[in-house]
Amino acid sequence: MWYIILSIVLLLIYFLKKSKSDFFKQDRETLAEYRYQLRMMLKYKGRNELEIDLYIDAYDFFCRFTTKFDGATIVKDLCDLPKLDADAMVHDYECLIGANRNFIKWFKSAWRYFENMRKNC
Repeated sequence: MWYIILSIVLLLIYFLKKSKSDFFKQDRETLAEYRYQLRMMLKYKGRNELEIDLYIDAYDFFCRFTTKFDGATIVKDLCDLPKLDADAMVHDYECLIGANRNFIKWFKSAWRYFENMRKNC
């Protein structure tokens, strides 16, 4: 039984270590263009302005703090822009600004992540 638990822990550590993104280490002009593309893509997907503002706030945060974003941990093929999973970006942003300190906030953030991924399908 203990080897199953140990295997799961090692697998999680592996995925967390492998989860690194260098998307925000691009030049400013490229990031500005991708910011515009993100806004247009979200409008195309039918997101309202409050949702779009949350994505843009998260995007701007990670443009300033480039090393804080680690990207999607397990599902890496749901990129909205090249090498950027926007829903994972918002989830990471919410965790960094406080959702990781409160289980209820974290659960709401994780649920929003789940719902946003469903909306994208």
